[in-house]
Amino acid sequence: MADTALSSGHLPGALLLGIEGAGLAAVLLAMVAARAVWVVVGVGTVAAAEGTVLALGGPAVLAPILGMLLLAGAELALWSVERARPAQESAAVAGFRAVRLLALALVGGGVGVLVLAVADLPVTGGFDLTALGVLATIAILATLLWLGRDALGASLRRHAS
Repeated sequence: MADTALSSGHLPGALLLGIEGAGLAAVLLAMVAARAVWVVVGVGTVAAAEGTVLALGGPAVLAPILGMLLLAGAELALWSVERARPAQESAAVAGFRAVRLLALALVGGGVGVLVLAVADLPVTGGFDLTALGVLATIAILATLLWLGRDALGASLRRHAS
């Protein structure tokens, strides 16, 4: 997607690709160093760069797919950080987590497609749409906090000890 913004000429391509590369490097470093907070920072960096691309007129149709990939990547990276610590995890627990991740990604993608469909409706703005937008923003923030609770809580506990 960064390539689309590059061709639009709004931002230098090397800058966006560098930001995305830094985010991916942070995720990889987090997985090697087993630092959950770095996963959050890395995924947030990639998401910010991709959000910039979308804001500059990138292909909005790909946004739900990008969201699913970012969510799945973040969850898998956090899972790898958790598994870096010695622990016994049964195959049933691993299977449950995999199914939960798949369901979460599919629901997130479905909501993204729904948002795109609603955005294409020829409806004029008003208080109702503004209130709906505020509620959607609150729901997104609540979801991000819920997803990051384990990573941030583990980091705070580690620093407290």
